[in-house]
Amino acid sequence: MRKQLPLLLFAALCALQSSAQIQKKQIYPGLSVGRYFLKYNSNNIQPSVSFGISEHSLVGLFYKYEKFNTHPSISFKGYATKIGGGVSYSYYRHFNKKSKWGWYLDGSLGLFQVKTYEKQNGSAVLNFQAKQTEFAFTPGIFYKPSPRILLFGNLGGFSVNSYQQHIYKHVDFGKQLNLGIKITLGGKSNK
Repeated sequence: MRKQLPLLLFAALCALQSSAQIQKKQIYPGLSVGRYFLKYNSNNIQPSVSFGISEHSLVGLFYKYEKFNTHPSISFKGYATKIGGGVSYSYYRHFNKKSKWGWYLDGSLGLFQVKTYEKQNGSAVLNFQAKQTEFAFTPGIFYKPSPRILLFGNLGGFSVNSYQQHIYKHVDFGKQLNLGIKITLGGKSNK
């Protein structure tokens, strides 16, 4: 039942969908920050720029920087970074016609450089690096307080990663908190 809960939630949200909230042919710069809480702590920042392709959809480019503590170990002390970027597609819907609240789904494809640093004698020494390709699917909610501002948040999502010639699935849904903002540039300020 636990694995079916996200699908049931998605089906319920689709049944409640209504009015549009994206302006076509408008540019949406954005910024999100996040924190991962379980197993290890991490912080990330993700600037982006998106373009409205329909009244419900955005396509965009993003850059992501993440720094996290490596898994605790008696013999290893250090941290790791994940730096890169990619493309995304986002779909938005209000819960009902008069609501400023709604839901969204975001799909992204990114290429990242992962580096692990070990702390030795007070300085950080690079001891491992690899490329990572990631396809991620993230559901979330948004609040639109004005026609030009869209605030959003999510609790993580689901991803498939290619890392050192291995492919693995990763679920961080419910294990992190990401908050962000998108602002409309130019165009009409109608809802």
